Amino acid sequence: MLDTLETTIARIQGVMIACFENGLQPNPEDFQFISTSGDTSAKVGGLHNLLRQGNRPDGMVILHDFLAPSVVETALRCGLNLPNDLKLGMIGDDFAIDIDG
Repeated sequence: MLDTLETTIARIQGVMIACFENGLQPNPEDFQFISTSGDTSAKVGGLHNLLRQGNRPDGMVILHDFLAPSVVETALRCGLNLPNDLKLGMIGDDFAIDIDG
């Protein structure tokens, strides 16, 4: 989710700091925003396009766990096998996602 909440900004900073600490250069294309505060549904068109590309990511960190179902559903619609084709990690503890056991 893209918004101005301090927690969201801190989460994005945390991902970027972890990249720098591990010798990785964050790339704007590595970030997909599927919601803004006030949205009632996720906008997954860009995510869908990303996951259908040959150079799609091997894994993703979902910064707001309430958006995990939308990410999982999009990945499955793209024909990906979770977690073999795409590994997902979430920040938050409100949602538990179980896919095919």
